[in-house]
Amino acid sequence: MNRLEQPEVSIQQLQARVAQLEQENAKLRSSETRYHQCFENAPVSFVFVSATGEAKEMNAVAEKFLGWTIAEAKAAEFNGLTNPMLIENGTINSFQRSLAGETVIEPPMFFDPSSTIGCGQWKWAQGHYYPIRDEAGEVQEIVEIALDLTAMYEVQQGLAQERVHELSLKENRAICEKLAELEAQNQLLENRARLLEATATAAKALLLKTWRKRSILRCKLLGNVWIAIGLQ
Repeated sequence: MNRLEQPEVSIQQLQARVAQLEQENAKLRSSETRYHQCFENAPVSFVFVSATGEAKEMNAVAEKFLGWTIAEAKAAEFNGLTNPMLIENGTINSFQRSLAGETVIEPPMFFDPSSTIGCGQWKWAQGHYYPIRDEAGEVQEIVEIALDLTAMYEVQQGLAQERVHELSLKENRAICEKLAELEAQNQLLENRARLLEATATAAKALLLKTWRKRSILRCKLLGNVWIAIGLQ
């Protein structure tokens, strides 16, 4: 069909099409605004990383968490696929798996910002990696969402210490109760020993008294015998 044979488009149709496109653009702008608000105000670290390892975009939480900005990363030629620290702690594997199309959640690990190009206090962190695909389904970049677990870790440590303290108190209480029981038993044994000692002393005295009486009687009997013999 040549241009002469193409159907004519009325002004009304053009205006309707323009109105439709404006509505679609308004929805896209609204969606883009919501995205940026969520991205910038999210309480977790968001970093978009290209397929070649360069950090492309990050929110304020990520800057604080990692201790560096996009500009500083570019100036330092930082690359997530070649950084020695990220290779050593296994993050490189998570990057590669996500670039291959896999969603990856790392186990919590120790992270020190100064080990890369950042600065700041060490922390416990957990990385989540999600692939971002283009219209053809190819992974063009990944988003890394990092959770700072330091506060949770400190709370868990505090709870664990309290638990150990409680167990220690229970053990000490049990030990004290056992000691009190043993002391009571020891006191009872001591009382019994004293009673036996007193009984033995009394028995000894009684035996001695009885022996003396018997000795006197024997002497008297012997005396009487000798007197009888003398009289004969």
